Amino acid sequence: MQNHRRETDKGAALVESALILPIALLMLMAVAEFGLAFKDWLTISHAGREGARAAAAFGDNPRADFLILDAIGTNLTGAHKGDVKKVEIGNADTGAKTVYYYTPGGSCDWTPCPDPDKGLPIYSPPNWLP
Repeated sequence: MQNHRRETDKGAALVESALILPIALLMLMAVAEFGLAFKDWLTISHAGREGARAAAAFGDNPRADFLILDAIGTNLTGAHKGDVKKVEIGNADTGAKTVYYYTPGGSCDWTPCPDPDKGLPIYSPPNWLP
């Protein structure tokens, strides 16, 4: 009788593997996707923190906005930099802000261009205290 039972259980491990393997692979891929999303979140928050640090350090510099955007850009990888749509730099006291849109490929990567060295007349430094 035991011999008969062994013959009928031959494919049980294969069937169990076929049932469990898709679930295990799904869980593995979910963990990997969560890890990638968490890495992206850390990268973006680090770039924002570096921009805030640059804003605190260069607040009274006429090139402050350019230096802030440069600090943000250097802390983003190429893949993340392309996902940035806009950066708002503002004054907490008055609520005034300047919105910069990321437009790569031109003479300046931001619109309006905050680089005073470019000589573009569309940018003027914000007139607020640091």
